[in-house]
Amino acid sequence: MRTGEKNGYSYHGKCTMTDEGVELTYTDYAGQRRYNVNKGQRVRVWFTYENSGETTQTVKIGYYISTDAYVTTADRLIDTRTFVQQCNNVDTRYVTLTIPTDLISGTTYRLGAIVDYDGSIHEVDEQNAAFHIIRVH
Repeated sequence: MRTGEKNGYSYHGKCTMTDEGVELTYTDYAGQRRYNVNKGQRVRVWFTYENSGETTQTVKIGYYISTDAYVTTADRLIDTRTFVQQCNNVDTRYVTLTIPTDLISGTTYRLGAIVDYDGSIHEVDEQNAAFHIIRVH
């Protein structure tokens, strides 16, 4: 069954954030989930990655904390990963990240992933960011 929003040639549903296999608590924030996290907490963050190109690629992903609604490479980089993404394939994967301890309690942030954050892959469409909304306690 296809669910979620069509992006590229496939459908993407909402991904989650968990701690030890249990989805984190969240509240509604403008129609989206805003996950409650603690400073220093290790969370498992799920993102869906899609390669709609013609070749398999080794991709570098940067994970960022943003103070506004747009996650860009100008935001705070908190971690990186590299993996192989098959062409014409969609993968939902998780990464374990630590929420920085110096974030401001009571503040809403975006915890985002940017594929090809260093611009090393030539692409027709450079829109490569996805994010989760978090509130730090």
